[in-house]
Amino acid sequence: MYISPINIIKGLHAIVDANADIIDRVIKYYRTTDSLHVFDGLRKTLPLDAYPSLEFEPVSASTEWTHTSAQTGEYQIDCYLTVRNSNEEYTAEYISEVARVLLKIFNYPDNMSFQIPNEFYESDDPDRPDKYPVWIQFGNVASVNYRSTTDGSLTVAQFTWSGRVLEYFEYHGDGPRRIDWKKDRLPGEE
Repeated sequence: MYISPINIIKGLHAIVDANADIIDRVIKYYRTTDSLHVFDGLRKTLPLDAYPSLEFEPVSASTEWTHTSAQTGEYQIDCYLTVRNSNEEYTAEYISEVARVLLKIFNYPDNMSFQIPNEFYESDDPDRPDKYPVWIQFGNVASVNYRSTTDGSLTVAQFTWSGRVLEYFEYHGDGPRRIDWKKDRLPGEE
């Protein structure tokens, strides 16, 4: 199993888009004409009107077998929230409040599990569809790091979103297999 990190980023992007009104309400309290700009991947430079920005960058993807018919994948995405500092008096408060609302959104129970766009399990079981969607089972953000550029013109809040996927495989073979207790019976049972 290998889920493309860009598809996970698209899922995170969709969560941000679905909550844009909440995020922009916080931003507009500090900068009345601004709204959040979201980018998939880091940019070398951004135009001045692209701040505040949120950039998603894949960090790691690991897979391990949990038993003979399932794998689990752990994925990490770095998120960089960058704001321009036009009012030094409110800079720390501004980035802290925007980062706080983003973390509340990502860690909200309804957003900790989501369907990954463009990712499907393939099935050859006649009782299941040919393809069915892959879901993030559990995703969250644990901590945030803040820093500013040396001239103080930009402040960045960097946090890592981590998510887990559990993928089951169809059984093919004569060896041990996953038992479906609803369909299968143990030997000797009627």
